[in-house]
Amino acid sequence: MQERKGAYPHGKASKSRDRVINLFKSDKTKLIKYFFCGFGKMFLVSMLFYKSVIICLFISVIYGWLNIKVEIKRNNEHWKWNVNLEFKEMMLSVSAALSAGYSIENSIRESRKDIELLYGKKSLLLPEVDRMILSVENSIPMEKAISEFASGCDVEDIKCFSDIFCIAQKTGGNMVEIVKSTADKISSKIEVNREIKTMIAAKKMESRIMNVVPLLIIVYFWITSPGFLDCLYTVGGHIFMTILFLIYIFGCMLSNKIANIKI
Repeated sequence: MQERKGAYPHGKASKSRDRVINLFKSDKTKLIKYFFCGFGKMFLVSMLFYKSVIICLFISVIYGWLNIKVEIKRNNEHWKWNVNLEFKEMMLSVSAALSAGYSIENSIRESRKDIELLYGKKSLLLPEVDRMILSVENSIPMEKAISEFASGCDVEDIKCFSDIFCIAQKTGGNMVEIVKSTADKISSKIEVNREIKTMIAAKKMESRIMNVVPLLIIVYFWITSPGFLDCLYTVGGHIFMTILFLIYIFGCMLSNKIANIKI
């Protein structure tokens, strides 16, 4: 049977990171925006350390390109988080349909209606569910369709569900209990993540303030004692300031790493 448009190509399911990258490439203004945001922030910071336009331009251009990658990663993580939220609602809907006597195929079709009702046409999971339904309609086995669905989303919880589902299909497991258990575990994980974010929100703000304090100290000396730091903006001073600049960047990266708790 000829594969319908929109179904997953065999063995070539797209990854969520590639999806975000392609979205950025299709909207050049976002790439330009994130480049110049990173460029502008680094230019101001490096100017405090070097007070040299040439050096600052060089550092800022490099950071501008790195900032694009950082924003792509951040958007990818945000996309996965929202997909996981929608997948939890999908599992609850599938579980209810299975309990009512629907087959797994019809349960997924029913869950699609609920997802569209909850999140509308802008749902992130809806296109993936549509592709999975089309795959089943093209006579692709259900476990294969769900496996490709999990690969397309590239979310850990969905991949785990896919693995468990495939094993249950082969061994004759209780599908209703498996789906209910999956929904409960995802809900618990999401709630724990939310609690962690709430608890460390104040600490994140404190770390941002601490990252700004060294810069404000330099600005304070510029304003109150003009010329006091001039010795640091010579050739020899640039070497010393480079060491301080690297320590400052390392401190900022470390604070972000500590605050980025994952479960």
